[in-house]
Amino acid sequence: MKRFLILILCLSLLTGCGAAPQTPDIPEAEPTPSAEPALPEEQPGVPLLEQGTPAGESGNLLYLPNPNAETMACPEIRLFNNGLLMYEHTSDGFLHLKRISLEDGCLLAEASYPMSPAAKVQIGSGYIGICDSGSGQVIFLNEMLEQEKSYSVPLEGDSFYLNQELETVYVFFDGGLMAYNLESGRADWMLENAGLVLPFDSIGGYTLFTYTDLTDRMTYARCLNLSTATMETVPVDGPISSGVRSGEQWLLRQDIVSGTYVLINQDKAVSFTQPTGLVELMSGKRQLLSYDESFRQMTLYDLEGNFLSRCALPEKENGSVGMDMVWSGYWQGYFFVDTYDGAAHLMFWDIDTQQEGEALSMTVLGTVEATEHIMEKELYERAAELSQRFGLDIRIGEQCAFGYTHYQAEVLTDLYFVRDALDTLERALSKYPEGFLRQLPFGDYKQIRVELVGNLRGKDDMETHPEIIGAFAQTALDHYLVVFDGYTMDTMAVYHEFSHIIDKHLAWDASLRSDALFSEGTWFTLQPDGFYFAYSYTDIPEELAQYEYSGYFYSGYSMTYPTEDRATLMALIMTDGELVRNNPNMAAKMRYYAQCIRDCFDTEGWPEATAWE
Repeated sequence: MKRFLILILCLSLLTGCGAAPQTPDIPEAEPTPSAEPALPEEQPGVPLLEQGTPAGESGNLLYLPNPNAETMACPEIRLFNNGLLMYEHTSDGFLHLKRISLEDGCLLAEASYPMSPAAKVQIGSGYIGICDSGSGQVIFLNEMLEQEKSYSVPLEGDSFYLNQELETVYVFFDGGLMAYNLESGRADWMLENAGLVLPFDSIGGYTLFTYTDLTDRMTYARCLNLSTATMETVPVDGPISSGVRSGEQWLLRQDIVSGTYVLINQDKAVSFTQPTGLVELMSGKRQLLSYDESFRQMTLYDLEGNFLSRCALPEKENGSVGMDMVWSGYWQGYFFVDTYDGAAHLMFWDIDTQQEGEALSMTVLGTVEATEHIMEKELYERAAELSQRFGLDIRIGEQCAFGYTHYQAEVLTDLYFVRDALDTLERALSKYPEGFLRQLPFGDYKQIRVELVGNLRGKDDMETHPEIIGAFAQTALDHYLVVFDGYTMDTMAVYHEFSHIIDKHLAWDASLRSDALFSEGTWFTLQPDGFYFAYSYTDIPEELAQYEYSGYFYSGYSMTYPTEDRATLMALIMTDGELVRNNPNMAAKMRYYAQCIRDCFDTEGWPEATAWE
């Protein structure tokens, strides 16, 4: 039977810190199986698919009753040496494995090994590799699930990945990445001075991950080639929430808009959206699999987005399908496991059954052609000069987006208001310390973009904000976006919205540094006794009215969210500082906020007291 590549999905949540370890000798490690491998009877059985019964309503799905599968609760599956490898972690601390014949479903081998829930199964070089970051153990099994090699990895990493030659373990720490050679015991740093290191899925010999460089405090996405020990830049702008690569194919998920994917096939890049399901890359068949759990339905597409096949799963209470789809060239279809009634049920999907379906709606990604300016050249030059001066990306006229997540706007063409908005922006930004605005980008957000528009309003379906607004700030794809209505803009609005960016940066910095001064908990201690924030812009409890004139808040809007409390306070002190300084309660909150800013940012060259201090 011809061997095929299959989908391997591994998602790891990282915790803790990693430190550069020493390279010790390799101690012996001998995990022992709980039972001898079960050997099959040497007799032919009924062909596997002939054992099946039709399932679901799509006419292309078979349920294969198999006691070897159904004694397992929720296994993952792989293809190994013409058999289905099924494995799961048990509550008593073992990794239980079975190998089942693809020809007749008979049990070929069975074993259990003591492993932590962090153990991963990877296949390569004729062995089944099991690498357990929880215990630091790596073992290799043959096709009878017998242990042939074992190693101890003396690195306390959060996640282990083996290369396909099963020679090197790549160890991801919260603070970096190391390569550990199993035979020599040599450990080499591949990535240092990093934080928030998060590996995604591993497929086709590649592992994608993101990390924050502690030097420039920016977040980057990288692809680790497990065979060559090289790292490549992920070829997509902006943050990604998950991703895989197989050869020249990449599938990356960007959740700025829910369920948005970017598919790169050689040199062509497209985007599409599947907000109600998950999409995976089937590397062996060069296909896309979309699974909508709410409808118990799976759909296959080719890499051009063309519809190939759909299967409707049986309606089962609490049914759950694992995304491990094993392609069998012998049977020309996919095997997978459907879990319900406390057991794993082996299923087969015949993708050649003729069906009808719609193609994915894909958008080709490319460079946006420049459009002609609609206003005087000197206004664009003024915006460009201010951008350069303050380290921002300031946009006017047709350069703006106008259609935002929760808001919509018109182009601002009135020259008087465009000039006035640029003047207002310059006056406001000039009060920040030199170089401060250039430090505001953080993590995935490499730029601060300012757009000056007209008639900025909430969309019809907007429930959490007033219909007419003067400005807003939000994260976008690879930048932080601040939008102002040029007809109503003033310096107070500028300070308010930029305070939201400062807030985001402080919170992000606190996630990197355990000794960071900023915390929401401390902010709550600065509020009056009995007070709580409404956490709503429209539904304000009546009992909060008593605090509006308590001396702690400038307005009722300050009591909606802690972020609005700080933004309102910052805007006030930057425009009418004495009102804050003469009020002890607001002054105490502002002193703490100012201390947090100094703790977070590089203050070299700052005055002894900034405009907000």
